[in-house]
Amino acid sequence: MMQPQMGNNIAAPAPQSTQNASKPSTFAQLLAKSGDGNQVDLQHLFDGEWKNKQGQQIDVRGTMVNQRPIFTVESSTKVLMKMDGISYNGTVTKNGKLIQWSDGDEWVRDGANTASPHVSMQIEPTENKASMGETPPISGDEEEKSFKKKKNKLKKKKPKKISDGDAKKEIATKIKKWLREQDTGSNKINRDDFKTIAKKCTEKMWKIYQTKRKQKAGLMPKDFLSKRRSGKVIALINKYIEQSKKRNA
Repeated sequence: MMQPQMGNNIAAPAPQSTQNASKPSTFAQLLAKSGDGNQVDLQHLFDGEWKNKQGQQIDVRGTMVNQRPIFTVESSTKVLMKMDGISYNGTVTKNGKLIQWSDGDEWVRDGANTASPHVSMQIEPTENKASMGETPPISGDEEEKSFKKKKNKLKKKKPKKISDGDAKKEIATKIKKWLREQDTGSNKINRDDFKTIAKKCTEKMWKIYQTKRKQKAGLMPKDFLSKRRSGKVIALINKYIEQSKKRNA
């Protein structure tokens, strides 16, 4: 849920005063009047200053929330807010001092002492970001998600670079590992044949790697020698082992 904020240059409406002004009616008194059959303007039942979980100030005046017409009172316990095509349902508790929203956010009436850990505090009017084309959040969750998304875009890793010498060395190391795994039992070969086979396999796979890297910039040897290709390389190693055994027979 996004929070419309007030500008620095806009003051909250001044309370009207008359010579015989009476004290403002409490939430409970308004409900009592409603029960007596007196008409109560529900839309203004929640007028005043509120704060959300992030400690941001929220000014409610009828249908206006921080000067945006997005607030609707359905009953003394149900409210609705619609922003950017998204509806948020609010449940009113704590004798009208707490609104719990469907997105997990909570509003506490300024000066209220509820069981909610989000107690009220003195907050200065926030900067008028709306006039600059920004819409600050009602729930800090969306603001945090947006920030992380932008941060992740900036953190996109550039393609890694590796020298030809290091790439060829990595390929040779992997091929020697596979060759040792095959050089057992009936496939046992002598040291010279081991070096020859390792060199032949390395040269062959190096040429293929160079061709693939031209097609896909940034291709790393470990990605080139993936599980999909490892079967072909091992088959090539076994082919060279058999050729070596025939020559030495």
